[in-house]
Amino acid sequence: MSSTFDEVEEEDYFDRLPDPIVLLIFNKVQDAKSLCLSMSVCKRFHSIIPEIDTVHLSICKQNQQNPISKKSNEPKKSFKNVVRRFLAKPFKSLFQFLKSRSGSCDHDDEYSCYIPHEVLKPFTDIRSLEIVVPKSGGDISSDLLRWKAEFGSQLQSCLFLGATEISKIDETDNSDSSNSSERIGDDELKLRIVWTITCLIAASTRHCLFQKTLMGHQTINNLMIRDESNQGTFSMNRKQIEEFKKSMMDSGVLDDNETLLERTKLPALKMKMWYVPELKLHESRCVMKGATLAVMKSVEEGNEVEERRDWVAKAFDGEGEEEKVFGEAVRELLKKKRSYILEMNSF
Repeated sequence: MSSTFDEVEEEDYFDRLPDPIVLLIFNKVQDAKSLCLSMSVCKRFHSIIPEIDTVHLSICKQNQQNPISKKSNEPKKSFKNVVRRFLAKPFKSLFQFLKSRSGSCDHDDEYSCYIPHEVLKPFTDIRSLEIVVPKSGGDISSDLLRWKAEFGSQLQSCLFLGATEISKIDETDNSDSSNSSERIGDDELKLRIVWTITCLIAASTRHCLFQKTLMGHQTINNLMIRDESNQGTFSMNRKQIEEFKKSMMDSGVLDDNETLLERTKLPALKMKMWYVPELKLHESRCVMKGATLAVMKSVEEGNEVEERRDWVAKAFDGEGEEEKVFGEAVRELLKKKRSYILEMNSF
């Protein structure tokens, strides 16, 4: 006894979708590596995917065999040079402290990562790009430190919020330590200077990380570069990217790959810092020890710290529990009358 089965070819309903709908679907995928793999599925995908305008790219620690690894020590050396040039004179007592701490930066993945440009090469119309770099290592990479930076052709603004410890409020303690008028001590100041330099170096390194990408993708008008732990966020909008592009064009960088730097030079900066030894956050039911908020602006831009107070207040807001704690801390610190003003030279 035999039976015959008719082969029924299944209809591919995806083929019936118009190209704009398929493009919309792939725009939701965003992940660059997944999209590149999808391009090999069929000729249709290969022709549609390059038109994607929103791309997300996670990058890895630089392979030691990569040609640019020979230059990977330069940013590390530059960190030490910055410490010497900036801190040795105005803060002589900090020099030995920072000299011993800066060694931890030698293991910082922030300075040894690169963008695999071949992954982005197929995309011809990127408008919005998000890049995730490896989590930083080293002693100065505190889980209680968050920073944000905005660049155009150079640094426009940078702020960080840091603390040495966060714990739940002791319900039996009725004292209001958040009103403490204690001044910042030398050791505390040393740590804040380290945080400042760390954030600025990381931000300027990401600015250069984006430089080569912009050379091959001049349609980008929105950029975010963050690390895996969301400790630091670097961003540029359309206006800032256009300013950066013009600067690169004027200097000839757009036409010469050999002139790329490892880190963008930072302008002379003015920093305003708020510090509270023990800050009670009643909404979050937490106590933040060594709470510090610092806002840095280019001296050329004048006193815009107060003008951008709303931006500072909302810088770390979010829906997560951690974001709510940091958001409340920023708002509470901004209420404090005592603040410290520091200036630093270009480096």
